[in-house]
Amino acid sequence: MTNFSPELNWLIGSRICHDIANPLGAIGNGIELVQMTGAATGPEIDLVIGSHQAAVARLNLFRLAFGASAADQTVTGQQLADLRASLAQGRNVSLDWDSPGDLNRDDARLAALLLMTGETMLAYGGKMALSSQMGGFTLRLKADRLRAEAEIIDYLTNPAAPLPPASEVHLTLTRLAAEATGRTIRVTGDTAQSMAIHASR
Repeated sequence: MTNFSPELNWLIGSRICHDIANPLGAIGNGIELVQMTGAATGPEIDLVIGSHQAAVARLNLFRLAFGASAADQTVTGQQLADLRASLAQGRNVSLDWDSPGDLNRDDARLAALLLMTGETMLAYGGKMALSSQMGGFTLRLKADRLRAEAEIIDYLTNPAAPLPPASEVHLTLTRLAAEATGRTIRVTGDTAQSMAIHASR
C-alpha cells in the first residue's frame, strides 16, 4: 500500500455513485407516475417504494463515504440529519448521533465511514452512538455480541495491515480518512460487548 492514493478511491466511488443515481432516479419517477394513475396499490407497490427509498438512502451514504470532495465543500446539518434518519430505518441497530451541524466534507466522510464501521461490528444488532468532541469523533458500540475479530481491529488501526475483503474495505478507508484529517484511530474497551472507536488528533 506504499503507492496507494486514497483520492483514487474517492474518484472511483464518485463515478460509480453517479452512474447508479440515474437509474434510481428513473425508478423513482416511474413510481410517482404509477401512484398518480392509482393503478397500483397494496403491499406490492409498498415493497417497491420501500426498496427504492432504502436504495436511495444507501446511495447517499456511499456518496458521502466514498465520493470525491472539494477542498471548500460543506455537508449541511440537514443532510446529516437525513443520513442519520435513513441509517436508523429497518435495521436492528439503534443510532444516537449528536451531529454538530454543518461539517466540512472530509469530516463528514470520516463520520459516515465510522457509522459504516459500526454497522459491521453490530452485525447481530445493538446500539451505537457517535459524538464529536475536542476536534475528533468517538463511536461507542454496545451489543450482546460484537464483531470485533483481531483482523477487523487491524484494518482499522494498522497501516501495515493487508487489504481487507471487499465487504470490509470501509474499515481500511476509515483509517485513511482519519489520517487525511490529521487524526488517528484508536480502539478502547471490552471488545466482547462494548467498545469505543476514537478518531482524534
